[in-house]
Amino acid sequence: EIRSLSKNLVPPSLGDIGLKEALLEMIENMTVSPGLKIKIRANDPHVESLSNNKKLIIYRIVQEQVNNIVKHARASLAEIELKTDQHSTHLVIKDNGIGFEPRKKGKGIGLHNILSRVEMQNGNMEIISSPGAGCTLKIVLPL
Repeated sequence: EIRSLSKNLVPPSLGDIGLKEALLEMIENMTVSPGLKIKIRANDPHVESLSNNKKLIIYRIVQEQVNNIVKHARASLAEIELKTDQHSTHLVIKDNGIGFEPRKKGKGIGLHNILSRVEMQNGNMEIISSPGAGCTLKIVLPL
């Protein structure tokens, strides 16, 4: 039972086509306003050798943050960058939207969800944003 349940949690494509393709597919299937262009840079071959669990977490974080951007940022460009080094996976999601004051804003539920996923992995999350200056979300997850 448990196995079939966890299978349902994994986007069907993740197992078959790899993380980068799954992310591209996710973004294609999202209702994104025509004025928003989303680019993904994930050419690091080691990304695909991450555990399925890590891939799923990254997938969910990207999903959550792209949703945030679509809903709130009024951006014309969002960039997602994913790469690894010897010790960790680095995910950077930035947009050129309206930005916000990270310390002031009651962290939206979206950012809260992301933070709890990151913390469960003993990772770090940094939000760099200010009004009018877009938003950059930096996440580092240990391998």
